[in-house]
Amino acid sequence: MNKIRIGLFGYGIVAKALVEQIQKEHDTRLDIRKICVRTWKEDYNDDPRFTVDPRGLLESPEIDVLVELTSSSEEPKAWMAEAFRINKPFITANKRSVAESLNEINARGLRGKVPLLYEAAAAAALPVIRSIDGRAWHDNHSSIEGVLNGSTNFILSKMGLGFAFEEALREAQELGFAEADPSFDVESIDPAFKLSILLYHSFGAVLSVEDIPHYGISRITTADLEFARLKGKEIKVLAKAELKGNSICARVGPTLVNGRYSAVANERNAVLVSGDRFGDLYFEGRGAGGHATAQAIIGDIYQASQGYSYTTSPIRILANAKAEPLGFYLRYQKTAEPNLNGVHNLELVDVGEFENTITGRLPLSDISERSLGRGKGQFLMFLE
Repeated sequence: MNKIRIGLFGYGIVAKALVEQIQKEHDTRLDIRKICVRTWKEDYNDDPRFTVDPRGLLESPEIDVLVELTSSSEEPKAWMAEAFRINKPFITANKRSVAESLNEINARGLRGKVPLLYEAAAAAALPVIRSIDGRAWHDNHSSIEGVLNGSTNFILSKMGLGFAFEEALREAQELGFAEADPSFDVESIDPAFKLSILLYHSFGAVLSVEDIPHYGISRITTADLEFARLKGKEIKVLAKAELKGNSICARVGPTLVNGRYSAVANERNAVLVSGDRFGDLYFEGRGAGGHATAQAIIGDIYQASQGYSYTTSPIRILANAKAEPLGFYLRYQKTAEPNLNGVHNLELVDVGEFENTITGRLPLSDISERSLGRGKGQFLMFLE
């Protein structure tokens, strides 16, 4: 059996884990021929695989599969487009570049087979896309939800043990679960991109991150965790989407949970896909870290080498339905009181010296339009 020859873009945490796993467990079947890096280091001088020229990977006849593991957003789109043009399999964990390219990916798929796989971009080691793709492609799915960001889940788990937010974040960064700039994770941009990808495979629809209201945990405090504890629940950053006729109700943000999600701790992810005919499909496993993500990449490499590609169907035009009232919790500074006119079931649950905390119900569209949870010092979470 000939080895699968790989060209690798990037050499960060995930890429290094991929190289290590291949050397230890797949050396007889996989061969990393080239590694393209943005910045040259002296460590690379003695290894002829390293280069700063992406053309050396894209144009090489000695490379069978391209693997992209960078933190960039625009360059990978160009590499992906070139891979489409030359019909060379392209594997990526870059959720942003995938989510922002879904219309192009779909259009190319309608014209013919697209050699593109990105399982690791949705939930790291969890084989979610491969499991739901092609299941009567989106016709039978009714909802999808889950904990899609291992970094924030790790932080919330540590805070539940008494760690301060900053301490928990620092440990997440030291373990490779969070980047040096954690805003992509803690502001829920990362799980919003992942939900966008899963919406495409679940419902055949494309919603941009701008169309998915998303709220982060950068302003969470022990007072918010105590509120959850008194309710007998925990806080998780939950991504949720439900098909409602010709619309999707989709959102991402800290949410009160109990039951199965309470047991999803540290860097683990969980995804629940529900359908009218097949019932529930539940996935749980490691959702952050180099080796978990590398494992998904290796699976995609083998799948791509066997000619596997995702199912493609015309995109369904589905708007994000935001009219249904949702229960929410809001902590805000008294000096910057938000617009709470018309909030249903409004209840003042805590009055502090400088802050008030309320619960109530509003349509998601009203929450977004009033910028609740986005003002100075505000923290918003969903109660359901």
